[in-house]
Amino acid sequence: MVDYTVSYVPLQFVCETRGGSYAAATVPGFLNPAVLGLALASAAGAGTAALLPTLARSIDTR
Repeated sequence: MVDYTVSYVPLQFVCETRGGSYAAATVPGFLNPAVLGLALASAAGAGTAALLPTLARSIDTR
């Protein structure tokens, strides 16, 4: 192995060999959609956590 490349969208790992050829490591087909789902759930959770103090203040002032 001479060098390697990592790609995050879609997930993959590619190795360059001494002969100049490339060998790609396969990522299971279910992994990319699962990572996308977890990323969206994390973003929704972070957004909710950021908005909760504002929502709590607006409910308390009624």
